[in-house]
Amino acid sequence: MTRDTIFVPLGGGPGDEVSIKAAAALAPIYDADVDAVFYGRDDAALMMIAGDGFTGLGASALEGLRKGRAEAESKARELAKSVGVELQTTESARAYATARARLAALAVVESDAARGTGAMPDVFQSLLMEDGAPLFVPRGPVPPKCAAIAWDGSREAARALKAARPLLQHLERVVVMQSENHVDAKDIGFAEPSNAAEWIGKNGGKAEVRMLKRPLQSGRGLLDVAREEGADLLITGAFGHARLREAVFGGATRVFLDADAPSLLLAH
Repeated sequence: MTRDTIFVPLGGGPGDEVSIKAAAALAPIYDADVDAVFYGRDDAALMMIAGDGFTGLGASALEGLRKGRAEAESKARELAKSVGVELQTTESARAYATARARLAALAVVESDAARGTGAMPDVFQSLLMEDGAPLFVPRGPVPPKCAAIAWDGSREAARALKAARPLLQHLERVVVMQSENHVDAKDIGFAEPSNAAEWIGKNGGKAEVRMLKRPLQSGRGLLDVAREEGADLLITGAFGHARLREAVFGGATRVFLDADAPSLLLAH
């Protein structure tokens, strides 16, 4: 019988332990194997960072970077081993990850990477925007007990909700939230929260609906309501508006990524 995979990139940073443990906790729920890959820079990238090649300061800097990469890989390997997973390493982690993440049921990415910082600053955007992987960002208990869904009827929100399907019957509560002023005209036909609540019920969950009438700015209101409901997971579409608008005005996705809690399950 075939099994899904849960993809988890590790970079040797402090967030790796949270990521690998979250992936291991989610694996039996998704009936999946954990696919852990080390994201270390290859020699070509290290040479560019070193600046002037293999001579003088460049050679010394390159050797230092290689040593740092080896130490980070060793740390990641030990963490993977602690949950019974064999760490994968390749000459081109980016190409490997692209193929694996596109086939995974879920990818688990540590919180710093989601903010664009830490040991893997480019990983989140690459997996989400280029590879189309649903992403789980652990920032609380895994598996979660209560989920809030930022529902606007968009294809991004629908993909995130579908990616959460295996979790639904393990959740004690599911709250479908909607802010009317965040629904795009093209999505109005399917934005009715009862559509999401009905689908959740058919897939083993118990959904409540909370309509938010007051104006909400940049997703902060949605985040506040999710916390009020005691949600330890927020399920949401990501970057549903034009990228230029997101870049200029920020947007709900950026608010969610910059927060410390709750955990996130996002899809683009």
